[in-house]
Amino acid sequence: MKNIYSVISILFVLISYPNQSIAQFSVDGQMLVRSEYRHGYQKLLNKNMDPAGFIAHRARIQAIYKIDRLTFFMSIQDVRTWGSSSTANISDNYLSVHEAWAEVNFGEYWKLKLGRQELNYDNARFLGNLDWALQARSHEFALMKYEKENAKLHFGFGFNQENQKIQDHVYSSYNNYKAAQLVRYENKTGKLNYAFLFWNDGRQYQEIDNSTNTTNTGIRYLQTLALPTLSYSMPKTQVSGYFYYQLGKDIFNRSTSAYDISAHITHTLIENKEKGTKYTATAAFE
Repeated sequence: MKNIYSVISILFVLISYPNQSIAQFSVDGQMLVRSEYRHGYQKLLNKNMDPAGFIAHRARIQAIYKIDRLTFFMSIQDVRTWGSSSTANISDNYLSVHEAWAEVNFGEYWKLKLGRQELNYDNARFLGNLDWALQARSHEFALMKYEKENAKLHFGFGFNQENQKIQDHVYSSYNNYKAAQLVRYENKTGKLNYAFLFWNDGRQYQEIDNSTNTTNTGIRYLQTLALPTLSYSMPKTQVSGYFYYQLGKDIFNRSTSAYDISAHITHTLIENKEKGTKYTATAAFE
């Protein structure tokens, strides 16, 4: 609790002296409309089944407020399928908060970001904002960031609960982690660009013990270790790849051992700088 009070005190102190710096406030928006025709999406259709078609949209309004060492950001979005609400509806459940966070700058290199935020790393392959989906993805997270030139170290945690309970700690409403921890480091040294990632994903479980007629609860953790970014650039050739490995226990207490590995090599065959043309060849495997 002392740590929470300390963060609140820091935020209060920074807000209390607005006359020491010039505040910046900006608002922007986003509108994405997408129509889809689905005939065999996810599973093949039987001959007596009709395909599906619909129009959906995502509308966002985003606001950011900066003053001294403090930044506030909020993103509200409306995600709906056209026709899912009556033309004369009073209210619906399609308006939601996508992001709502505050970031405190503790100095030249350190920042603390608290609240609902996107975790978007390494081309969104493992930790991404799922922006291709209309609703996208964000996390309630506490993220500490150290960034100096090309070196970036991010680490933090999330802890989820269904509501503000008086007792009990079971989290079972969503297909989501109960607790998670993140450590990620990236750097660029000369022609070499690399990153390390550790993600610890804890899922809540409930099991009934028939012998005692009691319910056992706890958290089972699945770890992901990765080199999510690894590339080396030469004048005409670039070599890149990534590696992920998962271990630990899933929510059903099954031991896990899985990996994903990939490598790419791209070589420039012909390049005409005057015309701005280039021909390259790429070989890769996964």
